[in-house]
Amino acid sequence: MPWPFWENGNAALGAARRHRGAAEQKCSELILMGLARARFCELLSTRLKSNTDLFLMGLLSVMDAILEVTMDVLLEQLPVERETKAALLGQNSSLRPLYQLMLAQDRVSGRNRANSPNN
Repeated sequence: MPWPFWENGNAALGAARRHRGAAEQKCSELILMGLARARFCELLSTRLKSNTDLFLMGLLSVMDAILEVTMDVLLEQLPVERETKAALLGQNSSLRPLYQLMLAQDRVSGRNRANSPNN
């Protein structure tokens, strides 16, 4: 008969592995989402003839979740343009409508993926 400690240890190890696997999958999904958002913003920036790095705004939109910090703490550490920071923080900004469009497009894309025959 195995020791109770060993049984608990195996259960804890299994749970830790499952958690790590789920965390890695979540992180991978967030990275892909960030890249899709970044590309969407980049494509719009050429149409808008914007001098702002909109690719960066799209990429940063998920970094708080990936790094598990609040967006304001994250942005304090980065040299990002004021308008980009304001949009990411939900404040008034000339980029806020574009940011909201990016989020709306992301929601629509997510629904389309969820309803695809491959899922």
